[in-house]
Amino acid sequence: MPEGSTEPIIAVLDETWSATAQVCEGLPSAAWELPTDCPGWTVRDQLSHLIGTERGLLGDKAPPLPDPMPGYVLNPIGKVNEAWIEARRGVPGAEVLAEFVAVTGRRLEELAKLTPERWEVVGWSPMGDAPYREFMKIRAFDSWVHGQDIRRAIGRPGERFGKGEANTMARVAMSMPYVVGRKVAPAEHTTVVFEVGGPLAQTIAIKMDGKRAVLVDDPPAVPSVRIILSPDQFIGLACGREMPEEALGSGQLSFEGDEALGAKVIRALVDGACSWAEEAGYRALKLRLGDTLPRDTERTVAQCARPPDNVIAGAPDTGPAWSSSINRTSGNAASMWRNSSARLRSSAAPLGFCARGVRMNALAPSFSARFKSAAIGPESSIATGSVTSASAATRSSTPV
Repeated sequence: MPEGSTEPIIAVLDETWSATAQVCEGLPSAAWELPTDCPGWTVRDQLSHLIGTERGLLGDKAPPLPDPMPGYVLNPIGKVNEAWIEARRGVPGAEVLAEFVAVTGRRLEELAKLTPERWEVVGWSPMGDAPYREFMKIRAFDSWVHGQDIRRAIGRPGERFGKGEANTMARVAMSMPYVVGRKVAPAEHTTVVFEVGGPLAQTIAIKMDGKRAVLVDDPPAVPSVRIILSPDQFIGLACGREMPEEALGSGQLSFEGDEALGAKVIRALVDGACSWAEEAGYRALKLRLGDTLPRDTERTVAQCARPPDNVIAGAPDTGPAWSSSINRTSGNAASMWRNSSARLRSSAAPLGFCARGVRMNALAPSFSARFKSAAIGPESSIATGSVTSASAATRSSTPV
C-alpha cells in the first residue's frame, strides 16, 4: 500500500483489490468466459466493471454507451457500467487483469495523498450525499462482493472474514431498518433481531418506533422474531446473490418467535437492501439538479462521483467544492450529513448499485451452498485448464 494517509478504508481497498488480482492470476482463457451471478457478466466483465468504476473516479473518460443496450441493464448506473465492460469484451483476460492492477494502484496512490480534512468533504455517492470516506466504504463493499462473484464462478473461494467482508457486513447491517420499516412495515413496537453467525458474528436489533424502524443498541431478550442465519445468507440475500425461497428452504436459517414475520423479513431482504441505495442516490441527484434529471444522467452521475482537484492533496484549498460546486439546490450538504446519524439508524442502506443495475439470476443455486460445494482451491481443475463453472450446470442463461 502506498505511504501517506492512514485512513483505515485504504487498507480495506488494498486488501480486497489485491486478493481479487491474486485469484485471477494464471486463469486459462476459458475461465475468463465463465458466467457469474450477475446476468450477462462473465469473469472478465466483473473485473472490467471494477476497472471502469475506479477509472471514472480517477477522471478518465468513459467509453461510448453500447447500442443497443443489453436487456439486463435496468438503470443509468447500469448503462455506465456496461460501457466500460463492452469495451473490454474482446480483450484477453490477462490484459484486463494487468489493467485492473494498474488502475487500482493509481487509486491507492491518489487516496494516500488525501489529508484527513479532505476525507470529510461531502459529495454525491450511491447512498446520497456523504463524506468521501463513506463513499470509499461503498467502493470497498462493491469490490468485495464482485470479487466473491468471480471466486464462485471459478471455484476458488477465499478472502473470507477479513477487512473486506467486515466492511461488507457493516454496510448490509445499516440497511436493515429500511428492510424492516419500509418493505415489511410491521406494527409499532415490533422488534426484529438478526443473529448473524461466523467469525464476524453480530447481533442487529431493529424496533418499530411509530412508522419508522430504528436500530437499537440493546437487543430485547424476547423480540417479536429472532432470525438466525449465516453470514453467507445474510450477505447473499442482501446483495441479490441468494433468493429468499432458497434460504427459507435450506434448513440453515431458523426463527425464534413469529415465524411468519421472519419469513416476510427474509423475502423483503433481497429487494429492500439493494433498492434503498438506488433511491438514496437518485434523491441526492434530484437535490443537486432539481426535480427533472437530465437526459445524460449517466454523465451526471460520473461527474458527481468524481471529487474536483481541490479534494486531492497538493491542489489549492478552495473549501468543500465537491459538496457545493455542483449542488444547485442544497446549500449545506455538510450540515445535512452531520445531522443524519438518526437517518442512518432509521432508514439507510448505503450499499451502492452493486446488485441493481445488473441483477442476480434467480435460478442460480444457493450462494451459501456454492461456498460449500466449490471449495476446490488453487490446485483445482481451473489450474489444469479444464474449466467448468461451479454452478454452470444449474444456472439459467436468461438474465432477470
